[in-house]
Parts: sequence; C-alpha cells; structure tokens
Amino acid sequence: MTPQEIYESKKTTIQGALAHIKSGDRLVGAFYANEPATLYQHLHTIADRVDRVTVWTGNIKNQHPFLVDPSYRDTFELYSCFLGPVTRQAHAEERLSYVPFDLRALGPGVVEFGRPNVYLGGVAPMDEEGYLYLSPSLQWEYETFRAAETRIVEVNPRIPRVYGSTKIHVSEVTCLIETDCDIYELQDAPAGEVEK
Repeated sequence: MTPQEIYESKKTTIQGALAHIKSGDRLVGAFYANEPATLYQHLHTIADRVDRVTVWTGNIKNQHPFLVDPSYRDTFELYSCFLGPVTRQAHAEERLSYVPFDLRALGPGVVEFGRPNVYLGGVAPMDEEGYLYLSPSLQWEYETFRAAETRIVEVNPRIPRVYGSTKIHVSEVTCLIETDCDIYELQDAPAGEVEK
C-alpha cells in the first residue's frame, strides 16, 4: 500500500477514534501545540460506556468537559505534571492529582509510573514518504507514543512540522482524525515600565 492508501485506511470519525478507548485504559495526551484538542473536547461522550479511565495531561489550552465538569469525576482519573489555569482548578477541586517530575525524566517517568496504553496527540500533516510529525513538543510525546499500544492522532495543518526524532510513520498509528483547530499559543505579556 502507498502511504496515502495507509492514511485513508486509518482515517476515521471522532467517535470512531474514541471507540478504541475502553474501561481501565491509561491515556496520555500530548502537550502544547500537540494537544489533542478535538479528541479532548469529545472525550466526555464516552463516559456512559467506560469506567475508571486514567488520563495524563500537561498544560491544557481549553476547558474540556472531561477535565472541568465534576460529574465525570468517577469516570476519568486525572493526573498532570504541570498545573496551568485549567489543571490548577481541577487540582483545587481534588479531581486531578499533581505528580511532579524533573523535566529531563518526564517521558521515561510517565511511561514507568503511568504505564500508558493509549496515546492521544496532534500531529503535523503527512509528508510524501508517509511520515507524520509529533512536533513541536517532545516533553513526553515520543516516549509515550512508543509505549502505547493504541495510538490515536489528530492531523492538524496548523501544527508546524519540525524535523528530527519527531517523525512517526502513518502505519504506526491505530487511527487518525483530521481537524483544523487553533493550537496552544502563549501570548506575550504586555510590556511594563521596566521593559519599555
């Protein structure tokens, strides 16, 4: 099969992708620009058919229902190694456990401690050789992608392609969805008197 044929055979709907998640699964989601925003926005829709799904997150851009709605507390067991605005609130409400890691040990540490079996992440579009890119974040993406048995990605043209060890072949993913949503972007703080 050509890379494009493999790509087409892996392509599915949001619900088709989420159908791969089962009770007891241990999910890990990518960080920053690789945040699986579309999958996260719909993750709560599987709450009626799964139980005790562990979700490891990092800095999250959006207020996804599975993370901010207390009614999902018994369905999704939440962990994060970073506390940003969204995860900080869930932590304050005792719905998310904060697990500190040394940044250098983050990928191997989450693989060892969290034992993820499902990877969710955004990727840059496929190149002509059939490679997708986990760029531009590699805080735990590469290690957790490799550790997971089920690898669900959302292809987003807004994610920039960064070359190097970020590439994965389309044949290595379980399934993919296509999306075109904004990616995580840090805004510059306004300049104060000192900076002016």
